[in-house]
Amino acid sequence: MRRILGRGLFFAFVIIVGIWTVNRFVRQMDLSLFSTASPAKKFMSAWQSDIERLDRAHLLPVGFKDLRKVRLTTSSEKIKKAYNQYPLNLNRDVKGKFNLEIFADEIDGGGIVVQYDLVENKSGNTVWELGRTFPQNLAK
Repeated sequence: MRRILGRGLFFAFVIIVGIWTVNRFVRQMDLSLFSTASPAKKFMSAWQSDIERLDRAHLLPVGFKDLRKVRLTTSSEKIKKAYNQYPLNLNRDVKGKFNLEIFADEIDGGGIVVQYDLVENKSGNTVWELGRTFPQNLAK
């Protein structure tokens, strides 16, 4: 009887650990990248996920949460369309102390480069900047 109870508890423990592991793995993955979504939606999803990962890792400055305006500059009509169709979820406040200027452009051979400049409204100075590169291709 003890042997059966011991094995039952062991298997229950293994199943619980397995479910926990799979659940943790699935939550960390961006499953939308594996869907049949358009290339624009996949790129914007990856971009939003990247910002959220940077925020969770405390790599974004405090001013990133105190934005008045977000301005995208790009020569790519595909990026403009994707940005307008699936905008980034960034908190904005009319009393915000910073503007976020984003430069994005497609790279020859595939990929998209994104440059962030956080500008203080009062002085007009750039107080933080970061560049990121995404492997997505909007031409598909």
